[in-house]
Amino acid sequence: MKLIFKKNDDGKISVEVKDKEFTTKTYIEMIKKIKNEEDIEVEFSGNIDHEEEKKIKSMVEAINGIREEGNKADAEEDNEDSLEDDLPF
Repeated sequence: MKLIFKKNDDGKISVEVKDKEFTTKTYIEMIKKIKNEEDIEVEFSGNIDHEEEKKIKSMVEAINGIREEGNKADAEEDNEDSLEDDLPF
């Protein structure tokens, strides 16, 4: 999923997806895609400065990383379950 960050003349940054406003429905679709191991991509439009762009990219990297942390936790839980199965009692 590609999120488009735009800065308007008032200096406010908005988020769009495929030229549509970011809504609750879009948010739910984004969560489903993250769960299905799809990364969020970003595009910038308007007068977004370098520092703002850097912060947005960092935020998106953190969101994409949530899935990786979840996968690690699942793997650790699976490993703990298999250790319990190996106990002789």
